[in-house]
Amino acid sequence: MNIPLSDIYVDAGAIDAVSRVLASKRYILGDETAKFESEFAQKLGTRYAVAVSSGTAALFLSMLASKLEKGDEVLVPSFSFIASASPIVDVGAEPVFCDVDPETLTIDPRDIREKITRRTKAIIPVHLFGHPANMDEIAEIAEAASLQIIEDCAQAHGAMVRDRQVGNFGVASCYSFYPSKNMTVYGDGGMVTTDDQETADKIRMLRNHGRVEKYVHQMLGYNFRLSEIAAALGRYQLAKLDKFNGSRREAARYYDEELGETVVTPTEKPGFSHVYHMYVIRTPEREGLKRFLSSRGIETGVHYPVPIHLQPPFKNHVAKGLRVTEEQCEYVLSLPMFPSITTDQLKYVAAQVRHYFELPAQEIGAKASASAIH
Repeated sequence: MNIPLSDIYVDAGAIDAVSRVLASKRYILGDETAKFESEFAQKLGTRYAVAVSSGTAALFLSMLASKLEKGDEVLVPSFSFIASASPIVDVGAEPVFCDVDPETLTIDPRDIREKITRRTKAIIPVHLFGHPANMDEIAEIAEAASLQIIEDCAQAHGAMVRDRQVGNFGVASCYSFYPSKNMTVYGDGGMVTTDDQETADKIRMLRNHGRVEKYVHQMLGYNFRLSEIAAALGRYQLAKLDKFNGSRREAARYYDEELGETVVTPTEKPGFSHVYHMYVIRTPEREGLKRFLSSRGIETGVHYPVPIHLQPPFKNHVAKGLRVTEEQCEYVLSLPMFPSITTDQLKYVAAQVRHYFELPAQEIGAKASASAIH
């Protein structure tokens, strides 16, 4: 049995969405984009949504709209994809890397408090792997210190803090529709949500060469538009998001029950709703288990093997007090997780994980070596 790490749901509905756009002969900033933005904002409970070309573009434009300047500090977790931090540098500000909570692997409010200075202007909480960051405490910290919150929701479409969806806590919130996400546009795509009209208007201009009319440019901008085909596919996936998230949560519960005594399984804190963009276990046997599962036809991933502060582009940025981040990067392993994963696939993955830990040490070594050779 071969099981991918992630898989994209495709049926006649997706094909019909593409055909609808092709027939319209309107491919950029048309009705599909406008409807996608409206439907996404309604779903998230925000006043505005602005579709852009990627999750990275969403973060970059949100930071530009937030008027971050050279010398400003932005607090961000180092345990994330590099795009959580690289736009900070792109707008001329300075990332200050924070450690993560050892249970949820989201930014630790205690470290936020310790790293605020007079130059701190914003916090970027990342809802890593689909579990919300501790937004109640982060919001309290931000209000007390007059800091902006820009939420990185790239992995958390539909995640909840009690009865409030993520994407509703900051001046702007940023989503990615990359193929592996909880909902996708079958390629790159992103969205910014906000309740602030000025922020929404500015991002609309920035994504489209800084203009409000075809040849009238209010500012220097960029080409960060989402295509009409991507918007149509996004609408199709948005309608299925709740069902998809429900399937992910059911799969996660199965893994929890089958693997809870073998490895460290993901935490779901009381009052939080985890949407399992990735199902990330932790074990000091990560590398051996990964090779073993590969030899059994099971694809896994490591998200993320090197924290952002240790990546070459950030070698000149001083980072302190990231013990949990550096430790947990050695242990994390993502198991197959996607809405259409079957019961048989889940059983096979769980059985193989348990089997690995039941094998004698010498047999594990021999199987790992054979896998590496082949």
